[in-house]
Amino acid sequence: MKRLAKNCISLTLALALLAGVFSASATSSDPAVTRSYFEDVYMQRVKTKVINNLQTALGNKKNTLIKNMDQRLASLTGGNLTEIVKGTIASSTYLSMDSAHQINTFASLKSSVYVGGGMTLRVMSGSTVILVSGYARLVNAAIDLTEGVVQTSGTSMRSNHAYLSINGGRMSASAGATYRIDGSYSLVNTYIPTYTSLADALKKLKLFYGSDVGYELERAPSRLESLVMLIRLLGKEKEALAYTGSHPFTDVPNWASRYVAYAYKQGIAGGKSKTRFGGDDLCTSTEYTCFVLRALGYSERADKYLWSESTYFAQKIGLYNAKEMSVCRRTFMRDHLVYLSFYALPFKLKGTNRPLQQQLIDNRVFTLQQATTALSQITVKRMR
Repeated sequence: MKRLAKNCISLTLALALLAGVFSASATSSDPAVTRSYFEDVYMQRVKTKVINNLQTALGNKKNTLIKNMDQRLASLTGGNLTEIVKGTIASSTYLSMDSAHQINTFASLKSSVYVGGGMTLRVMSGSTVILVSGYARLVNAAIDLTEGVVQTSGTSMRSNHAYLSINGGRMSASAGATYRIDGSYSLVNTYIPTYTSLADALKKLKLFYGSDVGYELERAPSRLESLVMLIRLLGKEKEALAYTGSHPFTDVPNWASRYVAYAYKQGIAGGKSKTRFGGDDLCTSTEYTCFVLRALGYSERADKYLWSESTYFAQKIGLYNAKEMSVCRRTFMRDHLVYLSFYALPFKLKGTNRPLQQQLIDNRVFTLQQATTALSQITVKRMR
């Protein structure tokens, strides 16, 4: 299979080099290599060799790939060969060509797709995928075209490597990932919520309500949703909803405007730019842990930790343990937002002996009886 991928790469490089011969050292009236020889003899020999390798290596999986190759070769013979340019196949630089032809998969990867944690990306056989950022693994085997090897199921994908899908390959994003895709794809939600009873408890305590279609614990939270949760943990939701000040952001929906204006005024949350809040952006475990720390009275400046290190600082002070932070760093869904919020309640506010839940009781967000009742209905154990 390694020889197969290298042959495919060699094919494209050979085409690029021959294109150089057509354009650099010859004229249309006196070509160094005749076009008829190139199309009728050389192309057919190379195509036959690669297809034979496909038949040997892939068996009954070859048909889709062969069809894909046929389409690309047909596009080549009908196109302008001088528009092919030679590049380097390496970790971040790929063979490129004129976008009108899109023969080479490395150059036609224009579709950028973000896949949240707990989601699976399914691509058609013969399609090519490059992992741009994030962490992901192969659910089905695929050909690593950059290395020229077959990678088995469960293998972690390498950033900026091109993977050729075989037999309807799937890629699972554990912490969210961005891909560039050449071909058809679909997204499948594979995350199953674990902490529904914690969501029930937080709802009874008026800290979490879900949406008009339920808790939606199986999807990743947005920045706006996380901000609202932070304000509730601070016991300031009524104050925020009564706030009439403004904010400079142009992308905030009406329902969230007062939350954002209040948070902006209090300095507990800023925007992505001067005019963009980025409320629809997905919230990471790092960002939400930072929100929880602020609810407990900690700050990056006063406590000398970087925003990007919030999960490790939370471990250091005993707010969360290593397993909890490891799980949330790999996959962060609304399910995990609920988990982190719930287990922040018994933690003491910075510099005091008062837990966060006592502050919320004092602020009349919920009563001690409501807290006792909610806790009695928890059906899951804390991660250890």
